[in-house]
Amino acid sequence: MFSVNSGNGICEVRIERGLPVRINDKWMTIGNEDKSWHIHLNLENVTTAKFVIETRQTGMNGYSIR
Repeated sequence: MFSVNSGNGICEVRIERGLPVRINDKWMTIGNEDKSWHIHLNLENVTTAKFVIETRQTGMNGYSIR
């Protein structure tokens, strides 16, 4: 899962294999711009990114970048 917290809202996306990630100047685009959703991140404003491992209620591990 990929989570983006803007301070006013949180976007959570379940990443799929082959999901395109592109960087152009200061912008990172995650997803296909011609599909139903995509995320633009201004890399100059990203302050932290961390990899999180957590145990789900099912006992399985969940992995995410937040």
